[in-house]
Amino acid sequence: MHGGCGLNTKERVAAAAAAGLLLALTAGCTGTQAPTARPSGTVAAGHSGPAVAPTPSASGALSVSSADLQLLDDYTTTYERVGDQSGSEQFAEIPRVAPGTVGVSARCSGTGTISVVVSGVVSFDVRCGDPAGDNVDFASSDPRTDVRAQVVSHTTGRWAFGLGWRPGTGQPPQDQSTQPTVR
Repeated sequence: MHGGCGLNTKERVAAAAAAGLLLALTAGCTGTQAPTARPSGTVAAGHSGPAVAPTPSASGALSVSSADLQLLDDYTTTYERVGDQSGSEQFAEIPRVAPGTVGVSARCSGTGTISVVVSGVVSFDVRCGDPAGDNVDFASSDPRTDVRAQVVSHTTGRWAFGLGWRPGTGQPPQDQSTQPTVR
């Protein structure tokens, strides 16, 4: 580690670039690529399906399966559901999310954290190594537009992330260990 924030120069440059992109996106810029909502339980194109059990990756870190994101099992639309990822990732823009409940689930292995940002909805950090990860439900009676999700990795391990939607605004009790910033 270098400097006081625990990031090397390459990680600082990547974090600054990601922050600049996020700022531009939340300031009103829109992308041209729209994701396709998938039925719950499916995975994004180009991503492998859920693993049966955690397995060591080539680096020795335990993999984190998208199947571990059980919060999303009750959602009718899955925008993203990926597992066994490393590094940071910016997901495709969602042009419109209808009124209802947005569910965000994230988990990581190894040491460190991952930062989860869903523009205009919620942002929070996940401490790696916690088998439960973090699950956040956000209910809204208003539609959301130009929603972008991003995971910024500060972990030595792997991570999984899911973003879903269901109708209705009934919010289950939130785990007190998760204290997201609602925007």
